[in-house]
Amino acid sequence: MRVPQELLKVSAVLRSSVNTFILILSLGLFPAIGNTKAISQNHQVENAAINPVINAVSNLMKRFAIPGAAVLIYRSGQLEEYTFGYSDVNKKTPVTEQTLFELGSITKTFTGLLLAQQVGSGKVQFNDAWTKFQSQDQSFSSSTDSISLLELATYTASLPKDVKGLPYNAANTGKYQTNLAHFLQTWTAPYPPGTQMLYSNLSFSLLGMALAEHQDKTLTELMEQHIFNGQCDLKRCQRRRKLRSLCTRL
Repeated sequence: MRVPQELLKVSAVLRSSVNTFILILSLGLFPAIGNTKAISQNHQVENAAINPVINAVSNLMKRFAIPGAAVLIYRSGQLEEYTFGYSDVNKKTPVTEQTLFELGSITKTFTGLLLAQQVGSGKVQFNDAWTKFQSQDQSFSSSTDSISLLELATYTASLPKDVKGLPYNAANTGKYQTNLAHFLQTWTAPYPPGTQMLYSNLSFSLLGMALAEHQDKTLTELMEQHIFNGQCDLKRCQRRRKLRSLCTRL
């Protein structure tokens, strides 16, 4: 997949420091109406030309008709916050610090970090079978039973992108649990795990399930405890709470 040049420029602008955490959220579900106005909550910058971040994001939004976006940059101990455009185009509702975005695959980044942390602390091993951390009364097909945590994290488990009858963001309901259990009991891998790469939302869903079950917590609780609530001074904790509020409310 070719990455748009505008997105590369945005990344280059934002990566101005090695000590930088960047979170970019956008609403791309609706066509923009009119010109999308760029707003900076902290800096009150009216002229995008004098701020490279605002300029880069504004150009990206115009090209792809993105009605609203929020950018958080944690750089050298300082949190920069930028909001752009509208969360509801028809009502002209502006994007604010409280606007909720669907995180989508950013969740995979946090899940991978949790795996790395647990491996680093010796709680799990990359080659552990993911079913090792599931309830003993569950049954799995021979293909499902042989998948390792590392294969789930690297898209080499041979799993499909999604499961029929199971949306990638499915709620934890009885119907969806039944559909998932049936899949795990009957699925046959099209090729041996660990031999080919295939993008899969299901892979990271199963990885998150295994890590959460192993710690007897929910995935949200693990992220709050091990990613967003690390030891820090008061000011840094306040900044992390702002980041956490965007990353864990969905």
